[in-house]
Amino acid sequence: MLALPNFALQSGISSSMFSQQNLIHLLCTVNSPDLVLRRLGIMVGKALECEICLLVVGSRNEAPIYGLLWTADGQSIRLDLRNFWHHSWAQAIRRSHQPVIFHPIASVTKTHDQEWRLSNNIVLKSGIGLRTWFQDEMNGMIVIGSSEVKDWLSRDATALQEIAEPMALAHHLLQTSYVRAEFPDNSPGIRPLPSEDSPIVKLWYDATRQKLEQQRQWNEQLLHNIVTIMSDQTRNPLATIRMGLEMLRTPSSSPEVLQRRLDAMEQAWYKLNEINTKILQLRSLKFNQSTNFSQSILLVPWLETQMQSVSKHWQESSKKRLKIVSHFTYSQFLLEANVEFLEQIFAELLTNAEKFSLPHTLVQLRVDVVNTKSLQGLKIQCSNIGHYVDPKNLKYFFDPFYRAQSAIDTAIAGIGLGLTITKTLVEQLNGTIEVSSEPTDIPHRCLITFTLTLPGRALAS
Repeated sequence: MLALPNFALQSGISSSMFSQQNLIHLLCTVNSPDLVLRRLGIMVGKALECEICLLVVGSRNEAPIYGLLWTADGQSIRLDLRNFWHHSWAQAIRRSHQPVIFHPIASVTKTHDQEWRLSNNIVLKSGIGLRTWFQDEMNGMIVIGSSEVKDWLSRDATALQEIAEPMALAHHLLQTSYVRAEFPDNSPGIRPLPSEDSPIVKLWYDATRQKLEQQRQWNEQLLHNIVTIMSDQTRNPLATIRMGLEMLRTPSSSPEVLQRRLDAMEQAWYKLNEINTKILQLRSLKFNQSTNFSQSILLVPWLETQMQSVSKHWQESSKKRLKIVSHFTYSQFLLEANVEFLEQIFAELLTNAEKFSLPHTLVQLRVDVVNTKSLQGLKIQCSNIGHYVDPKNLKYFFDPFYRAQSAIDTAIAGIGLGLTITKTLVEQLNGTIEVSSEPTDIPHRCLITFTLTLPGRALAS
């Protein structure tokens, strides 16, 4: 048997039911892909102690190849996946890098009830799902669910994450077999699964070692960023508080000087408190996921209200003389979202735009509809003109405690958590967020654009 590293199962998964060794043994000893998938359904379902388990294999041509429904009472049913991506929860899982919790009944109308019916007698009313990746490509999904509305816990998400990598290998091998069956070259029929000596299995082993090394390097860089940023951002507030305390001990201080020192100490306290609040919020969002209660929002008037408030604040407090403008391709949009999440997302994006925009430039908001086979929703873009950003650094923008060197050199306040929190909130709304940069006609300037995709639609004029 090929020696493979085993995950430490932290979430209560039954190690006797699921381990990499058991999975590799199954893949190497059973030649029938159909039988492998059915046994995988049993293995995963029992290990995670769930009522319903869905395994989806493949994403070729934006359509999964094979799906299996397993239930706790022992049913194993092949799923009809022809309209699989029409389900909003499937799209949300496909877009997110993190486990997605969904409660269909709380977020859709009665006209969509049929979308959640998996068979004649099985209805999925709540669940949590995660996509699987192999060699930088999505190759399937794992979904655990319930026929009742249920509050899913962070340990359920952790359980899915723990089995994601070994299941990605299984999905890759199964996908290869099913594709060969559908498109035979010179050998008719389904190709047997590879043995433990297969180059694919060995390739996965090498890829796992490389990923662990990359994770180690990332952890070291993260620790360096935390120490550097926290030292830089707390040094001045602490010094201000220390000076204020010394002033309070001097009885000869005039009331005016004393008031200035008290005001400075108060500002220092606010800065330290903001740092602490963001760290605690990020921890809460990452490890204590709660039910996302959405409501219908008319996006245009909501955005106009936000823009008016921000514009007034910029006129009163900012010396950059920025202007904010909007462009809506339709007169109205309907968005399904948690209002508190949405408010913080736009507050962070517009605060970020104000910090990094060059003076006397425009901040632009644009809303459009995106409608593809795999994605339907609203595309919201926030753009600003700033100093040149190396495109290779864009991938780090959403990493915790990441700050561009230019922000550090110019003493722009921040600890590198605003965009991390924003991305986490967007994903909890079943959306995605990306960042891009484009050169401008003026040297050393670029257009920075954050693009959000959220569930929603345009309303008829």
